Amino acid sequence: MNDMERIFTDFDNADPSSVGGRSENISTPGTFVVEVEAVKCKKSDQYDAIYLIVEFKVLESSTETVAVGRSFAWVHNLLNKFYGAANCKQFISAALGMSPTSPEARKITRDSVEEAWSDSQPLTGETVRLVTSTKETKAGNPFTTHSWSPVS
Repeated sequence: MNDMERIFTDFDNADPSSVGGRSENISTPGTFVVEVEAVKCKKSDQYDAIYLIVEFKVLESSTETVAVGRSFAWVHNLLNKFYGAANCKQFISAALGMSPTSPEARKITRDSVEEAWSDSQPLTGETVRLVTSTKETKAGNPFTTHSWSPVS
């Protein structure tokens, strides 16, 4: 099975309203309005992982520890069997102006995702609301979830 088939095997069944899993980057709880700068896909050279990378700039911040104007990159493993597809769908739906709980969000296709990271970069400049919160793993280690929604 090729890499793209591994990502999209069960993509249609992913629920974008139910996200989680460990995500990198903003590790402070808060609410932000961000502008998408780029969307990328990259296979890891070291791990069995294929990453969705969303580069964004903070336009509004509810916390002083994340400054307005600062850029970040949300990196999420698309092969995460629990949340890879759901987190991807949630981000894409939010960037397209859809509520992640809407029926339309569930219908986001492989074509939409591959277009998002294509050379045309259609999501560049889109604004999205990002809410980060801290949770603990079963082992008690903290991690930060990233929840995406359209800017109302």
